[in-house]
Amino acid sequence: MSRGKEVVARSLDLAARNVDLLSTLVEATNTPGGLLNLGIQIGEWLQHEKVNRHELKDCFQSAHGLAWPNRNGELFRDEVRTKPAIRPLLPLFLQHSGSLGRLLVFDEALCWIVSTTGCLLNYHSELRVADVITTIIAESKPKSQSSREPPLEVGKIQIRSIIKKIVSSVWYNIVNTGTETMGLPDALASICTVGHHLPPELMGRVVIALQPHRSHMVIRSPMLYQNLALWLLLHFHGRLVVTVSGKIVYEEDLGRTSSQRNELELRIASFCQFSTGRTEQHSRTCSSQGDHIEVLDNVAGKFESFFRKKVPHPGTLPQTDAQTRQELYNPKPLTEKGRLGDSPRIWTRCTAQEITRWFLSLSISSADDIEGYWFYVNMGQKAYSNSSKPVWKVVDILKRMPGILNKQWGDSPPSIVVADRVEDASPGGTEQDTFCPVPPASKSQKERPFPRPESLLPHFPILRDLVSKVKAYCECLTCKTDTDKKMGKPIKGGCFQHLALSEVLILLSHAIADGFGVDDTSARRDTDTLVGWMTVILLSIVEEKSIDWNSWFCLAGSVLLGCSIPESLFGQHTEDSARPICALQYGSLAAVAGWLDMNKELKVHESFSLNYGEGRLGTINEDDNDNEFRGIVSDFAIVQTEETEDTTSYNKLHPKEPDRSWSEMRNLTDHTKATSDYILVSLGHEVYRLLTRVKSDTHSRIIDPTEVMTKVSVGIPLLPNLQNCAEHAGRGRSLSLPDTMTSYSFDEVLGRWPEADELGSSSYFVSSFLDTNLKVNVAYALLAEDLRGYTRATSTSEIPCLECIAEHHGKKGAINDKPMYIINVASHTPKPKRAIMAIPSGDSFGTSH
Repeated sequence: MSRGKEVVARSLDLAARNVDLLSTLVEATNTPGGLLNLGIQIGEWLQHEKVNRHELKDCFQSAHGLAWPNRNGELFRDEVRTKPAIRPLLPLFLQHSGSLGRLLVFDEALCWIVSTTGCLLNYHSELRVADVITTIIAESKPKSQSSREPPLEVGKIQIRSIIKKIVSSVWYNIVNTGTETMGLPDALASICTVGHHLPPELMGRVVIALQPHRSHMVIRSPMLYQNLALWLLLHFHGRLVVTVSGKIVYEEDLGRTSSQRNELELRIASFCQFSTGRTEQHSRTCSSQGDHIEVLDNVAGKFESFFRKKVPHPGTLPQTDAQTRQELYNPKPLTEKGRLGDSPRIWTRCTAQEITRWFLSLSISSADDIEGYWFYVNMGQKAYSNSSKPVWKVVDILKRMPGILNKQWGDSPPSIVVADRVEDASPGGTEQDTFCPVPPASKSQKERPFPRPESLLPHFPILRDLVSKVKAYCECLTCKTDTDKKMGKPIKGGCFQHLALSEVLILLSHAIADGFGVDDTSARRDTDTLVGWMTVILLSIVEEKSIDWNSWFCLAGSVLLGCSIPESLFGQHTEDSARPICALQYGSLAAVAGWLDMNKELKVHESFSLNYGEGRLGTINEDDNDNEFRGIVSDFAIVQTEETEDTTSYNKLHPKEPDRSWSEMRNLTDHTKATSDYILVSLGHEVYRLLTRVKSDTHSRIIDPTEVMTKVSVGIPLLPNLQNCAEHAGRGRSLSLPDTMTSYSFDEVLGRWPEADELGSSSYFVSSFLDTNLKVNVAYALLAEDLRGYTRATSTSEIPCLECIAEHHGKKGAINDKPMYIINVASHTPKPKRAIMAIPSGDSFGTSH
């Protein structure tokens, strides 16, 4: 066993042997750092969960060695153990949490709690899993004659309070991250496709009856109980044989070594005769062979029953409620809730497909006049003719095409018209009726609930037709007696109209998460949050004609993580709390915006994306020799970007003199250093700020990565190099160029830009040839707010064609009335390989996305 595993197991073993936590920490201070860190982690967990260490010790003593994972269970255990402690989720880092659920896998005698939890979460909620483990621990404890011993039920209550928190910890930090046990082999899963499970207490008592393993045992059961079968596959040591109606359907040696000759026969009375639906006829058939589960032991060649319990009727047994990660586009169908036929289910799914096609095809352009990362939506059929900004489709900014479009769900949408056409003013124009979205922080309500989904009905004919069709199937009093045709009226939960709307919106939320790059969804789905965010997004499109990053990212994050992100959270902390969200944390699963890393080329195309991984988000403090990890401590957190730091006071105290002539600009090779690091600052419970700190030779400045996306989204006009300009290459410099020009090394770009107010509106600001993506992105972020567009070149020895620049501005009548920024990029720079110039808003030479 490695040193790290030894210290974990040792620290847990100490806790289970009546050595208090303080003694563990005192000893840890005189031992290598690993034990100290583990002791601190246990202490933090005890404090966070408000668990009494004496109760934890008693629970561990009672649970010690009650079961042991077999080689299948050890595969799950080892997968958890062997993951690296710290790994990157650029530009941040992930570290495994110090939760007790994770640390328990390193204790050989207690890791069965984790493997049992992982096993049963395939079928049950956390509370049911806790009931099973509580029964195993509490009823395995030898009965004491001492009057000080609490009654069994009192002991179970104490143990259950601990186990509930451990089970929750396992779900948060292991299962919800995608680390799962094996599933039932097909040979066993096919015995009964509906799936039956033993109740928690009975399941726990059967496990107790099987301990310790005897040489030859038999379990007689009227049907296959999947929770028991999977537990045996992960914890029984020996040969397991499963027979159904006399037929051997499964046989495997599960012992750690060939010397283990224990054998267990799981004898099931009959196969399930119905492959679909939980019907009364199915229940009667499955229970026709008896209603008891029995365990027999081979004693001197004769099988004797030593455990026999009555099993409840199949119709009352726990149904499968998996807490493991689920496939996208698989919300609980209406047929499970309301006994609807196939047609309404097809209508809801086809409606979701049509709305997805509709919003993916919408035309959008940058809303660079709004703080954050926003787009305007063109709801009409014409492009923006009065703007030089590039126009994209929504599908262009998503990371990938949502898979919902390729689902074979039929071709029966309730309407061919998705949304009512709205003739809009040109987004970003000067018309008084042009809508300017108001960021959530400017709204005064501290608690702001999501809009109701029926508020979408006036805007979407396809949804109106859907609820109208579904209404005919609903037996609720409202649907049967209401004749009011008014749209947007409140629809009560439980009504088929509400269920149909909710399912459409959940499918749409999955489509957006899929577009962001999410592969599956958490089992703990807060459907109200998904429905709420999707309603906000659709209303923003049709009413406000806008798309904002925060709403879309929060929706995709909710699908991925399984957490609830209330809209009211944005307005509860600071006046500018609507700042762009760049990361989300829930348990040991984290999501980071795809554009957060300024060391790579940032572009609008596929910018609506996220990267995710297992662990707690944090930063590496490179100022310390030990590169200390400093991370988020709460189970749930949102991380916002910090605004770019202002340097006006420095520029006023230390002004930079303009260069004397263009000839001085010929040698612009940049030799300054550029590094970046990150600082997490807590703003209070659940909200953090991420400070992106860029350092050069003499400057250190906070830069907002969102500013890069805003500047890039307005388009990149192209200008040629002088050496490649056929019109001017042989003509020389015959044009009169401005005298107010200033060259900047990257160190000066970082410390001074933008400083148009200090040097005058007719100035030229020319960077040296920037040789890294970080330098280029910083220059983008620091352009003056009223400047949009860029020019390209590809040489470290040739500036752009200045004659083209001057001629272009002469045609626009703006040679000396607005500042101009030229950003040169070295030809050997990893993408992009160009030199860039920023020109005033409204000017363009052509655009590149």
